Amino acid sequence: MKIFSGEKIVRRSFIKHLVEGAIIIGCLNFASTAASSSNEPVRPPGSVEEKYFNLLCVRCGICLQVCPTGAISLSGFEYGARAANTPVINPLCGPCEFYRGRCEGEMRCSRRCPT
Repeated sequence: MKIFSGEKIVRRSFIKHLVEGAIIIGCLNFASTAASSSNEPVRPPGSVEEKYFNLLCVRCGICLQVCPTGAISLSGFEYGARAANTPVINPLCGPCEFYRGRCEGEMRCSRRCPT
């Protein structure tokens, strides 16, 4: 049996290349799944689902100004171009203490949001 290039198909090399391809595809699929699941932004409390958030947010920064702990910062391009300059909870800037009562249960960031 011949291939277009004139080489014979060797069963052993065919199976070897098939297994190598399957391993590579499996590794790439696993890597992309792990990267996408760990690359989800944490939004301020009361935010809409992520698929709507980037469309609705006007990137005004009011939520940053009213956060009493300074936990909200603007994202860069780490979550993609569509999510650039949108508010995210950044624990390095401060803790989001909505559930601990520091916001007096008002969710200042969400209540002041124009969208």
